[in-house]
Amino acid sequence: MKLLDLRQRWPELEPSLNPFATVVMAHLKAQETRQDPAAQQGWKLQLTRRLYKLGYERQRVIDLFRFIDWMLQLPGPQELAFWQDVRELEEEKRMQYVTS
Repeated sequence: MKLLDLRQRWPELEPSLNPFATVVMAHLKAQETRQDPAAQQGWKLQLTRRLYKLGYERQRVIDLFRFIDWMLQLPGPQELAFWQDVRELEEEKRMQYVTS
């Protein structure tokens, strides 16, 4: 089975607490959106939000975020907008994991 074959199992990945599910999701969305920076920005934020939602400990959030950041690299304008969204997310959740 190839990693891309897991695309059909997306509904199983979303609720999973397994960190590898996040890795697979980031890879799939990077492949699907590689020509669409706006879509990449949206998925990068959604996957980052997922890290906070799942309640991972700080170091796991940071480690998984580094992978997401590497997989979904954004051009300048989208990167700036993404970081603004992350700051707002962290203020909302009162957790500063990835911007500190």
